[in-house]
This record gives sequence, structure tokens and C-alpha cells, in this order.
Amino acid sequence: MGVLDTGAQRSSVSLRLARRMGLEESALAADQTVMAHGASPDRVAVRVHRFRELRVGPAVMHGPSLPVVPLPEGMGDALVGADFLRGRRVWLSFATRHMFVTPLANGTGIAAAFR
Repeated sequence: MGVLDTGAQRSSVSLRLARRMGLEESALAADQTVMAHGASPDRVAVRVHRFRELRVGPAVMHGPSLPVVPLPEGMGDALVGADFLRGRRVWLSFATRHMFVTPLANGTGIAAAFR
């Protein structure tokens, strides 16, 4: 499960999800380390890994470099941030529990509804 985080500049995946996807510690060890911070003032060292794609329903971002972060339990497996949302309009329907995403402005995106 991913969390829509409009305050996050970059999307990220949890260490739990990266391991479930088969990402080995040795592959992460070879990745670039950056200092990151979220809602708290604390900074933490995280690895940035290039994935083949980030898919939110049928909408896809190809070749993203995503921070692999130690998300706390209950925060989901990923944060969907501004890098994915940029160029898209999003409408959340709380009545139907759907998220509607418009295509990218350059026409490469897919209009989608997600549950």
C-alpha cells in the first residue's frame, strides 16, 4: 500500500517493500547514500536505488531513482510524492474510495481510477 504524500518532494519505498521485491542488501550497499528528512527534523542516511518503474494502478513512471527508507509500521510500503504527481491532476473521491489521476501534460500518462 502506498500513501499519497503531497508534501514529499520525492516518492520513496520502504525497506520492507524493497526486500519483498527481492532487492538484496548487496545491491543497496552499492547505491548512493543521501541524507534525507521527512516530517521530523531528524536527518537519516538512505540509499537511492534505480528501479525499473513506479506503478500506481495503470499510471507508470519509468526508471525512477527512489530512496529506500525505513518507514515506520502503519505508514504503508511507499510514499507517492510530487515527482510522480507533477504534471498530473488528482481527484480523491472519499465517497467511492477512488483516486482519479489525469494523464501527464505531455500525453504519456494514463487516466486512471484506483481503489
